[in-house]
Amino acid sequence: MNKKLLSLLALSATSLWPLQAEMLVSWDPEGFIYKGADKIKPPQPWAESVNSPAGEAISIVTVAPGVKVSEGLDLGPGFKASRLNTAWGGVSSDEHSKTAAEAERAGNFITFSIAPEPGYQLALKSIEMNALVREGVTLGYIWQYSLDGTTFTDITTTPSTIAGNFGRPGGRGQTLDSLNISNIAPLKKLGTAVTFRLVLWKISGETLTEPGGFLFAIGRMPGEDLSVQGEAKKGQ
Repeated sequence: MNKKLLSLLALSATSLWPLQAEMLVSWDPEGFIYKGADKIKPPQPWAESVNSPAGEAISIVTVAPGVKVSEGLDLGPGFKASRLNTAWGGVSSDEHSKTAAEAERAGNFITFSIAPEPGYQLALKSIEMNALVREGVTLGYIWQYSLDGTTFTDITTTPSTIAGNFGRPGGRGQTLDSLNISNIAPLKKLGTAVTFRLVLWKISGETLTEPGGFLFAIGRMPGEDLSVQGEAKKGQ
């Protein structure tokens, strides 16, 4: 097999197999403490790493070169802060919403926005998340995106569910299925801000901790608990 043919095969392989996605932005709420003298509460919205009184970064927001968090991780009006240590999220008192549309109207959502820095373009691949949902509770959820911050489009055609496994106070969360966003045309060559929205509602279950409502949070798993994967391309 001659060198010219080998070169053509290598070029074809490069075209068929794109570069592996990298983490563009991520949140890790490991250091948030709600009680005691050393309490450090998460900001609303949460866009930057939070330091301890000694100046150590303890709750980390990681942003890749060429990317910026244009709007931090934030709770919709249907949520209040969950007050869970080493986690970030909210508690909703809504017991009536049973669809995504009803949950949207009730304000049961979480949002964040990212954008390319000047001179860059983003190719978004996936969203990864570790969730905390009370044991015995099942939630429905759907991810949406918006390029203007107002009009949102569902990313999947059907909602997903989470069967909660978070029980004891020091309990851990669960890793949800990766959300593939690589086939969404506007997110393949993103030159402006995009807002992601996670809409949530309770399907079934009840707890003494949130009677009539439900808890949703990210955290308590190794590494980052919410991240967007993709590529930041310079000079596009």
